[in-house]
Amino acid sequence: SSSTQPGGGANAARSGQRQSEGAGGTTPTARQGDGNGASTRNVRDPQRVEPERANLGPAPAEPPPPATGILVIVFGESNGARVVENRVLRALVRAPGLNAIDGNSLSLIRGNDRAVRAAVGGDFGALARLSREHGAEFLVVGQVEASADRSVGTFFSGSAELDLKMYQVSTGALVDADIFRVGGGGTAAKLGQSASDARSQAAQAVAEEAATAALRWLRRARR
Repeated sequence: SSSTQPGGGANAARSGQRQSEGAGGTTPTARQGDGNGASTRNVRDPQRVEPERANLGPAPAEPPPPATGILVIVFGESNGARVVENRVLRALVRAPGLNAIDGNSLSLIRGNDRAVRAAVGGDFGALARLSREHGAEFLVVGQVEASADRSVGTFFSGSAELDLKMYQVSTGALVDADIFRVGGGGTAAKLGQSASDARSQAAQAVAEEAATAALRWLRRARR
């Protein structure tokens, strides 16, 4: 004869339930009433391994706003160079949305031997790197030479030549270039009561021609 231990049937039933759940591969769920009926809510399996999240690092920084500066650097005889710089810059800053690079930045670049060599040698790459550091979008580089010779009576005849180039720094493109002359095969020379006066007048005249052309170049480049 066989005997049944107390509680044996219940233990077997619970064992069968565990085996059934294991075979099905399902995660036990807890039932939660909502008043109208029963709904199920998944319970996280503590043995489940969550997939690792990709470490994307910090969000990329927004690109800097486009540069709006205009930098005009003219080398050569100091008085004539400053005259040309100031006149060309005054013409260009009239364009909306652009501003002149401050004088400190201009002095730093002008006093930089590398910048001087780059400007004289036409090395735009070196100049562009310096211009970017100071927020320049348009770079105008020139070389001016002014001279004066004795003319009629006590007057002197002044002449000047300006080699001018305009670059767009962000694209590395040469916008335009030209040589402007007053006297010496260009427009009429300028008379002055002294040699320095004649040179100054010639520099002012060549600066006026260059300013008109540079503003035209700038407008074309921004279309």
